[in-house]
Amino acid sequence: MIKVKKVLQMGLGVLLLGCMQPIWAAGAVVKRSAPPLVTQIIDFSNIQDFAVATDGSLWVLDTTKILHLNADGKLIKQFGGGTDPLNIRKIALAADGSVWFFNEPISKIQHYSTDGAFISEFTLIGNNLSAADLQIAVDGSVWVLAEVNTNHPILSLRVQHYQTDGSLSTEFTHTEAGAEKKTDLLSIALDKDGGIWVSYTAGWDDNSPTLKRDRIAHFSADGQLIPLASDISSYSLNGIAVAADGSVWVADYSHVFKHYKADGTFIEKINSYSLDTISTSASLVKLAADGSLWTFSGSGWMSQVIRHMNSDGSVMAQFRNKSVCVTEYDDIQQTVYLWGVTVDQQSYDVVLQAQNDHFELVSNTPSNFNCTQSVKLENITMLSNFDASTNLLSIPSVIVAGIPFKATFKYLGDQIFTLQSAEKY
Repeated sequence: MIKVKKVLQMGLGVLLLGCMQPIWAAGAVVKRSAPPLVTQIIDFSNIQDFAVATDGSLWVLDTTKILHLNADGKLIKQFGGGTDPLNIRKIALAADGSVWFFNEPISKIQHYSTDGAFISEFTLIGNNLSAADLQIAVDGSVWVLAEVNTNHPILSLRVQHYQTDGSLSTEFTHTEAGAEKKTDLLSIALDKDGGIWVSYTAGWDDNSPTLKRDRIAHFSADGQLIPLASDISSYSLNGIAVAADGSVWVADYSHVFKHYKADGTFIEKINSYSLDTISTSASLVKLAADGSLWTFSGSGWMSQVIRHMNSDGSVMAQFRNKSVCVTEYDDIQQTVYLWGVTVDQQSYDVVLQAQNDHFELVSNTPSNFNCTQSVKLENITMLSNFDASTNLLSIPSVIVAGIPFKATFKYLGDQIFTLQSAEKY
């Protein structure tokens, strides 16, 4: 009888549902070969921001640490990592690879080399200002989307342009017509012609969420508003990035990444909802030098995913954290993520991906994951278990298209499992 430790080392297979079915069905078989996908499990806790370097590597700003990863998710270097928060709010990269941060507690913009050596810092010029976002121009100067730290309503957005020595070159403000309630500042991006793109929330009241409306605005370098062919707005936009051809990508909270021409004409959208059955948001979008997209979806305790995608939405790589007590099935990539599978009193994190009529092992690593209840499904034991005496793999809860299931698989040998039962909660 094959021990599951040996099985995990050899690879795993699972006979599951047909492509795109919303629920699992016992005996159903996958009839599609998923494209190769690099999946890495990264020790994220709560991502604040990330940036893509010209060499394709990523800088990820987490609550307690900064991770420098290569394009495959392998760790190049880590800064921090203790229990205390870094309190760094935003990260941006210069053309030479150096790193800029906004250090919130001391309200300073700080500049570091790629190896973590301090270079310089400066304080924002203005009364009680904070940086909602920042970007670095080709010449190394710093553009800041500035906001006032106040409990009073902010009625206009403010953009500031600094030289590397902290001297203020340009400043302009913009007030949305009819924004008599409040304006929230979200993201800033720069185009090749020196223009500035800003995403912001205009004219909403904390007590009236239905009034909330997010917009995209395009400004010249001197602050002149550039008219767009269409009103780029939504209930909740967020990150924004400008491609080399001047077109703009926008992250929408409702799992959508939208693409517009430089004049504001809509081009296309990528709907990542089926990729993110646990995550609640499409929060950030960044562009690599080759025009491909890096996106972040997720929030807080839920699944957090950074993906590398082509403009057609096909996924080239994805980096995930361990969801809090959640086993997930990604029905687009046909991938199962199992945290803390117990095997002979040892624990493993397992990622499986469909290949034709079975799932093959993408990664299998020893785990110290210890989860006994879910935020969504309280008092349900969440750890999966493989019983070598019966060849049964029991999964107490797996989320499929947003629906939790209890599932049992039977190991048939030759790296193949069949689904014995699947019961909705």
